[in-house]
Amino acid sequence: MAQQRPLTHDLLDELPPDRSLHYLRQTLVQTGILPQRNEEIERVPAWLEHHLAGKPAGHARLACPFLHWSLLLRARSRAVRRPVPASTGREMRRRILIALELLAWIDEQGTTLDRLSQEDVDRWLGEEVAQRRYRVSYFLAWTADRRLSRRLTVPDIPRQQPADFLDDDQRWQLLQRCLTDSSMPVGVRAAGALVLLFAFSFSGYAT
Repeated sequence: MAQQRPLTHDLLDELPPDRSLHYLRQTLVQTGILPQRNEEIERVPAWLEHHLAGKPAGHARLACPFLHWSLLLRARSRAVRRPVPASTGREMRRRILIALELLAWIDEQGTTLDRLSQEDVDRWLGEEVAQRRYRVSYFLAWTADRRLSRRLTVPDIPRQQPADFLDDDQRWQLLQRCLTDSSMPVGVRAAGALVLLFAFSFSGYAT
């Protein structure tokens, strides 16, 4: 006879996370069968458990404590004081994925986390043009605090300046469209017109 277990969030967390499970959980919460919880935060541990399937055990021994004793602890603390932004869970996943990416790279280099040097970190950051790798600073700060790695420096994420600017003719054309194109929603037309008018005012002031 199959073992019967009470229906809880923990039981659902053992299932592969997907949209159907998320919908089922929402339904159970809305009907009062399951208690409310902050899904943006609390879904992350189950996601990590499934994501770590097939990954080296050493990576899991670092990623799980990093999530539970750093990222998750801080997110729960903030949630007590103010609403949690919808992007919180996504950002936590990004930081974990970057940490796992660094750990995989360390293995490829034939070294270990405790031997990782500043030169290694700089080289790893320089291998990719995208800025997402700079999020590894959270993981490396955590490992350094626990003496799992040296105190290593990750620069702030470089700010990217806009590459292209509209000239006055292009802005006038867009403004004309906002004022006359009835196929666009009224709210979009109004917001676009205000932005473009402010752009004209600013450019005129700057000159």
